[in-house]
Amino acid sequence: MFDVSEVTISGESLDGKIQSSSNGNPRLIFDLYNATEMTVQTQMLSLQSDSQSKSWVTQDVIAEHSSLDVDTNFELTSSGSPVILYNHDGLKIRTYSGYTGVESEIITTAGDIEHISSVTGLSGESYIAYYSPGTNKLYFSELTETGWSEQTVTIDANISSPFSLMVNNSGNPVIIYLDDVNKELNVATFELSWSVTNITTSGLVNSPSFSSLIDFNDNIVISAMIDDGISNNLSEITINGSIIESTFIAIESDVATNLSLVTDDDNGLILSCLTSSGSLIVYEKANNSEIWNSILLPQPQQVGIANTIQAIGGDVPIIAVNSELDTIYAKISGNWQVIGDSIGSEMEDFTIMSADNQIFVLSREIETNSIIWSSMEFTQGKNVDEIWHKSKIKDILADDGFDTSIGNGKISFFSKSSSNNFISNIEFFIDSDNDHIFDSIDELNNTPNQWSDQDGDGYGDNIHAPISDDCPTQSGTSSILILGCFDADGDGYDDLTDDCNTGFGHSWLGRYGCTDFDQDGWVDWNSLYPFGDIFSSNWKQAFDSDGDSYGDNHGPDCCDTWYDDDAPPGDEFPFDSKQYTDYDGDGYGDNSSDFIGGDACKYDYGTSFIDRLGCQDSDGDGASDPSNLWNESMGADLWPNDSTQWIDSDGDGYGDNSSDGATNPDYFPNNMAAVNDSDGDGYPDNFTQFYDGSNAQGLQIDGCPLVAGNSTNPFYGCLDSDGDNYRDIYTFDINPTTGLRENQTGDAFPFDPNQWFDTDGDGFGDFQGGESADICPNAPGVINGTLGIGCPIIDGNDDDGDFVINEIDLCPETQFGLIVDLNGCATNQLDSDSDGVTDDIDLCPDTDALDLAYEDGCSQVQREVDTDTDGVYDYLDLCPNTPNDEIPDLDGCSLSQKDSDNDGITDDIDVCPNTPENYPVLADGCTDETAKEIDWDDDGYFGDEDEFMFD
Repeated sequence: MFDVSEVTISGESLDGKIQSSSNGNPRLIFDLYNATEMTVQTQMLSLQSDSQSKSWVTQDVIAEHSSLDVDTNFELTSSGSPVILYNHDGLKIRTYSGYTGVESEIITTAGDIEHISSVTGLSGESYIAYYSPGTNKLYFSELTETGWSEQTVTIDANISSPFSLMVNNSGNPVIIYLDDVNKELNVATFELSWSVTNITTSGLVNSPSFSSLIDFNDNIVISAMIDDGISNNLSEITINGSIIESTFIAIESDVATNLSLVTDDDNGLILSCLTSSGSLIVYEKANNSEIWNSILLPQPQQVGIANTIQAIGGDVPIIAVNSELDTIYAKISGNWQVIGDSIGSEMEDFTIMSADNQIFVLSREIETNSIIWSSMEFTQGKNVDEIWHKSKIKDILADDGFDTSIGNGKISFFSKSSSNNFISNIEFFIDSDNDHIFDSIDELNNTPNQWSDQDGDGYGDNIHAPISDDCPTQSGTSSILILGCFDADGDGYDDLTDDCNTGFGHSWLGRYGCTDFDQDGWVDWNSLYPFGDIFSSNWKQAFDSDGDSYGDNHGPDCCDTWYDDDAPPGDEFPFDSKQYTDYDGDGYGDNSSDFIGGDACKYDYGTSFIDRLGCQDSDGDGASDPSNLWNESMGADLWPNDSTQWIDSDGDGYGDNSSDGATNPDYFPNNMAAVNDSDGDGYPDNFTQFYDGSNAQGLQIDGCPLVAGNSTNPFYGCLDSDGDNYRDIYTFDINPTTGLRENQTGDAFPFDPNQWFDTDGDGFGDFQGGESADICPNAPGVINGTLGIGCPIIDGNDDDGDFVINEIDLCPETQFGLIVDLNGCATNQLDSDSDGVTDDIDLCPDTDALDLAYEDGCSQVQREVDTDTDGVYDYLDLCPNTPNDEIPDLDGCSLSQKDSDNDGITDDIDVCPNTPENYPVLADGCTDETAKEIDWDDDGYFGDEDEFMFD
């Protein structure tokens, strides 16, 4: 299930990338463009979640800058720590280490705690001091093995300003505080018990701010402002046992000036002062010197109300003030310089620490009293790559004060909230891999999500994290594929994976852990393993798949190496033993004797592939352009500038390519008698001028040239939905005498492949081999007819059974089974021309009434008529319209008028004149073999197994 949240980003995103850690929390990185300032800034957006809530946190990766040439990418470790690669003034990489906090509560006797001060002992002990204004008691607490142990330092302290907790060179705690009533500094020391000593000075300490330290000689050194009655003197107070010395530094009239005193790595003193008006003054005194020197520094800009200042000593002294700009100063290589700006409004109340070029600031957010953790890496000067990274410590408030100390590999944080009667303590331990298991207890502190290594081989026990140990209970050195298991030969492969575990080797292709002399990954060939690298001294080659002695690899840098500086060229055709080079780079080999893959034009780039390979093909149709050595008669392109045509097999002027969009396509490329086929059904629209009457090769003109079809009766190429060769369009005439249909064409049953004609129009097909065949095809009937399907129902009112009732039957004694007209008369009962010869035997049914007719019903005049001039008189002519150019038989019929095998194809074009009756045929009169796949008679057999397809 997806969670939807909205986050506002401060600018136009030029680029954005997202990654997710193993726990599912995403991070996004944006390069943001500020159109107003015309600057670019890179930010990282992280989803932080706990059991209560989720929130998005924004961190700057690169501060705003004017260069638009920036590109950023990143990945996350399994613990979610980002590794950022970005390009800004060069390619740079940024990684993050973190601290993991352990929280506890310090129970105190008093509930009204103020002014917390803390320090880390010489051996890592944790000490804290705090003041109760309600009882005037000053307390000290020490972390022991059993927990925090509280002691009362003094019961009559009058403290209204911060005090200082330190440890001397013997490791004993020392507290310096200002008695606000007496305006005197006091020193509380601990030997076996606490004792408090007043520090006698030449005047009152009217300023609440002082700063103290213990120098390398174990002297207590305090900087404070002493009022001698004449002026307010900034002074150095040194306490050596019972000896107290005071040294004048400068006059400071601003009693609200805040002070911070530290030592550098040469044991010199550095005193930083920030006046209430925001002026920064720094004084330095070298070791063994008595002179304080004032140092000129760039002044901080827009100092806050509290004029807070904190300093850190050591090899790189650092000063921090609560200003908007020029906030962090560092003394690098003897010179002070500004290295950073403010972290925000929370700089009003803060503490600062430093370690390994990292600055840590813990500050109180004024509006909420929450604690903000901020850190920054620094080198020299301000740098857009060195910016603050901030995070809020949840559920910790510090309105009654807080303090931090650093030492022994940890940062100790203490805070008091008015809503609690205890002090909150968080010990922050360095956690290099950010897996929340800090380094001091993390056995693999540089591997995210690994912390336990029970066998001590450097591979972790957590199987769901990187470099997990495949053999967690046995120490092993295997480092490839299988980690932390036995590796007898020390090549990185464990003994079970290693195919050659008695010999060192780094091969990983073919076999693992065997010899690989050229270090290309492939195991070397030898007699025991004939499938290895046959070019074992050349890392650019390994195999010769086609056995032509040229290695399979090829390319512009193939194939010389430092060890094989005279290697043959690589094989550009690694699976063709007849080819290995391609001079013109067209994909066809230079060996022209190879008729399968050889380049016919090996020095000229070409793409032809139809008539010859690798020659110029201007129109890109596969056929090469004609030339003096290769013309059209040899197969060159007849139309070299037309990509749709290239050859004309039948020489009719139309190209063989009949695909859509082709120029002058020939749908019958091997028959010059035909070209066009508008509907694409295989029947030509018409014959060309090259048709001579005998060269059609069995083609028939399309009776429906605009509708694709496969019919053959009565026309070719019309729609035949049921595939019985009869077109779907059905026409007929009605015999006015019998009422039956005659001159039927097409298919009366366009969706029934077993029926096509219906002479009596009763809906039952005439073909007796088909389904629901009409038993009485010449008499309209019903499905339950008296004699069967399609027959009429006979009742007692039809004496002669001709299906005409007695009352209207003019021929009541018609022979059963004969076809009758509407009056019930058969042709043997009629004499239409009244010539004395009944119609059934009358060869001349229209004899004039005045003419004498012979026994065949013809007069002498009629016997001498030959209408079609075929030499057979009309009364004997069975085919009265014989074409003049055709030779008739004795019955007056030519081949184009006969269909001897009754297959629907006239004898003049019937290539198979003896086709069995009713068999489906093709346009040439031969059996349609595909029709054998139909079980026409529903007897369960079809094809060659059914010798009687329609019975």
